[in-house]
Amino acid sequence: MEENKFSGKLTVEFAKLKDIYYINLSNNLFGSEEADDMKFISSLGNCTNLLTLALDNCKFQGVLPGSIGNLSIHLREIYMGGNQLRGNIPSSIGNLVGLVLLPLESNQFTGSIPSTIGNLQNLQFLDLSRCQLSGTIPDAIGNLSSFINLHVFSNKLEGEIPSSLGNFRNLLDLYLGDNKLTGKIPRQIFQLLSLSIILDLSHNKLFGSLPTEVGDLKMLSLLNLAYNDLSGNIPSSLGGCGNLVGLSLEGNLFQGMIPSSFSSLKGLSELDISHNNLSGTIPRFLENMKLEYLNLSYNDFEGEVPMGGVFFNESAFSILGNSRLCGGFVKLGLPKCKKKKNYTKNECLPTIVHGDLKPSNILLDDDMVAHVGDFGLARVLGTSYLNNSTGIRGTVGYVAPEYGMGSEMTSSGDVYSFGILVLEVMTGKEPTSDIFNEHLSLHKYASMALQDHVTGLLDVNIIKDYEEDKIAMRDQGGNVMKIDECLASTIKIGVSCSMHSPTQRMDIKRVVHELQQVLSTLENI
Repeated sequence: MEENKFSGKLTVEFAKLKDIYYINLSNNLFGSEEADDMKFISSLGNCTNLLTLALDNCKFQGVLPGSIGNLSIHLREIYMGGNQLRGNIPSSIGNLVGLVLLPLESNQFTGSIPSTIGNLQNLQFLDLSRCQLSGTIPDAIGNLSSFINLHVFSNKLEGEIPSSLGNFRNLLDLYLGDNKLTGKIPRQIFQLLSLSIILDLSHNKLFGSLPTEVGDLKMLSLLNLAYNDLSGNIPSSLGGCGNLVGLSLEGNLFQGMIPSSFSSLKGLSELDISHNNLSGTIPRFLENMKLEYLNLSYNDFEGEVPMGGVFFNESAFSILGNSRLCGGFVKLGLPKCKKKKNYTKNECLPTIVHGDLKPSNILLDDDMVAHVGDFGLARVLGTSYLNNSTGIRGTVGYVAPEYGMGSEMTSSGDVYSFGILVLEVMTGKEPTSDIFNEHLSLHKYASMALQDHVTGLLDVNIIKDYEEDKIAMRDQGGNVMKIDECLASTIKIGVSCSMHSPTQRMDIKRVVHELQQVLSTLENI
């Protein structure tokens, strides 16, 4: 009878339904706004075969009678969440030793969690969240070694977290957030090696350092310790939590630097360490992580703001409240970083940034060797303007995307232009061709072809030579596959050089090395 619009006081004479084993009245409009709304519970005492009682998401009010403890010892599931039940949770509920699932969330229960819940040895799921429970978490809950899920967040619980919670050897998630819990986090909590979904201790009054044992939670996906009074350094052992997807440490008193071990968190997509006392520079390894959201605001970080990875998307990160930062994209409004003098041999030689590589300024000599035909924008701007950061420079389609965001001209921008040139040569398609739009670029076109069939994107003239070479090689017993590999390698170089983020582009020295390998392979076929 679930998911209907039945309303009013529930007056069914359940006492006559002695053999009933399943009652589901959830998602209705029952309730009379009277204190004895749940009086019918007493009549269920005769239903000795009852296994499931589902009364969740109705409008039941009043108190839960102590007679609930007289229900069948075979009862496995009680669902009463999403009502307006008030008063204490009866201690007699501890008589229902067959219970496996007990969700009572989103009610108006007051008083403390009955310690008799510790008698429910078969209980695997307990949800008392979003109520108004107070007092301490009873130590007896630690007796429930079968627990898989424990949710008691958004209450008024106080006192320390019982160390007995470390007895839950099968626990998948633990929600204790949004209470008034105090004291240090028991080390036993970090012995819950089965935790794989979430450990949420946020919005409490926990203090002290974060135990190094936190690194033992190898399977954990989400760790939320936000808005407590935790202090000291962030333990480097956190880098051992290799399955972490989200890490929230904001609103604490952590100090020191971001641990270098965080570079091991390969799957981390969200990191919030804002509103702490952290210092030092922003680690470059953050550029190479899979972060989709990063909040470093209101700390004491200094030095240059990276520009790759998550930092390339200004809406994906925040660095507010760090007055000693510099650099980054112009839109951040930070001062330029002071250049450190470097008198090594290589640094004394000026690096020439062309800034406008395109087909029209690439010339071929009699031996078909390519030469840059002019000095591009470097000639126009001169050495004193190589770091100019105003306007979009270069030719549309060939200019690096970061220049459109006000980034300084760098050799990485020339690498991007080179990559586009390589792809244009191999495909015969200009980056501004009509087939390309905001959803499909020359770079993306080539990237997709690499996953399928490379020869399908080659320029018609290359394909013609390719087919002729294959025929000749078959006649001579040559390795045709080597040509395919060389073509694929060349396109991969073009794709790698034209990556959107500057930090993900191939280093030009490696480009030269790989092109030399391609040439050597072709010469020796």
